[in-house]
Amino acid sequence: MKLYGQNPINSYISCIRVVDRLCGQNVTYVQATDEFKKSDEYKKMTTTDKFPLLQTDEGCMHETTAICKYLCAVHGKYLGNNAVQRSQVDQWISFNNGNLSGAAMNVYNGVFGWEKLDKATYDESINALKKNIRVMNTALEGKKFLVGDELSVADIIIANCLQYGFQTVLDQGFMKSIKNVNDWAASVFALPEYVHIFGKVKMCEKPLKPVLADAAKKVEKKKAAP
Repeated sequence: MKLYGQNPINSYISCIRVVDRLCGQNVTYVQATDEFKKSDEYKKMTTTDKFPLLQTDEGCMHETTAICKYLCAVHGKYLGNNAVQRSQVDQWISFNNGNLSGAAMNVYNGVFGWEKLDKATYDESINALKKNIRVMNTALEGKKFLVGDELSVADIIIANCLQYGFQTVLDQGFMKSIKNVNDWAASVFALPEYVHIFGKVKMCEKPLKPVLADAAKKVEKKKAAP
């Protein structure tokens, strides 16, 4: 199997590589160049013209969560041990895709300056992110992982989604209020397969300040005043 992407350290690619190591599938990473994207080979492989793209003997597929679930299905593990658990794994993946990832991406856009956000949008996003993390905290009461008593692919996908948040804005004060999530994150980040791809994840002590469009305009106005 081959995994195509345009950035080997992209978080989506890295998430798949963690799952690949857990499942022992030995997927080969291939750098997708602009020249390759213009080739007939690529046009026959792609459906949505998006990366990551996994090529298998049975066919090709896009989307990180779909690829992760496929690798687990081939391996026969990390998808739940019965019908209820398999549905709960899907539930948490849907929760990630529908609730966590959008808010998290807005927060990361602001923190890293990938996209200029206004203060209202940033505040709304980080509040939504924290609200949904508190939902996880309640669900993790008395549990080590999200589904059953064992690690599932949902744990890896959500940990990957929240990693930048834990490293930049979800400071110690907030983490103390969500002890269940704190312990869960520590367990996932300590997995040898996760450490191999991401290294050791260090939680932030104080939140970083976002780069906001409002602030940039104020600075420009001050400079222009004289």
